[in-house]
Formats: sequence, structure tokens, C-alpha cells
Amino acid sequence: MVKLLALVTLVLICFLAGLAARTPLAGKFVKSLETNVLGKIPAYTLLKSKAESVLRPEDIGGMRPVLGRFDDSWQLAFEIERMAGARLLSSCQELPIPGPARYLS
Repeated sequence: MVKLLALVTLVLICFLAGLAARTPLAGKFVKSLETNVLGKIPAYTLLKSKAESVLRPEDIGGMRPVLGRFDDSWQLAFEIERMAGARLLSSCQELPIPGPARYLS
């Protein structure tokens, strides 16, 4: 019973924190935290811009999603270019930084 009460309390706290995070005051706090604290960390702005570029779907332009087989598994990728012999060059998206381009046959 104690574990159930602890779980319900934890879920309630997380829910309330999520509601609080959507307020304008929380947005101002995050912006000032990024400007005054995190902005002074050299790699933060680089990693933030890389993560944002991966997470924005409108940036993929005309690239078509494909399913490619790499080694012994299937992985989602974006078609970059079609080549002779039914091969194509694809880019695999691995967070936080996109992976290298690979050839698919």
C-alpha cells in the first residue's frame, strides 16, 4: 500500500510539474537560465543547435524516408541521392547528432 501511495504521489508531482512548465513564468525562467548559466558553457550552444536541427521535421526538405538494412538490423533513414545499380545514399538519424551517410543496395 505504501508503494502504491508513493507511485501515485510521484505521478501527481510529475503532472503538476508539467503543468507548471507550460506557464509564461517558467518560459522566462528557462530563457534566463539558458542565457545566464548554460550559455557560458562552451559546448552547450553547439549541442543545442545540433539537437534542434535533428528534431525539426521541416528541415528534411525533399528527402524521402527509407528503411535500410545495416548489418543484421533494419533502420529508418533518409534518402539523399539515388545512384546507378539501384543503390542509394542515405543518412541515418541518431540523436543527438545525425549519423554518417551510408550506401544501401
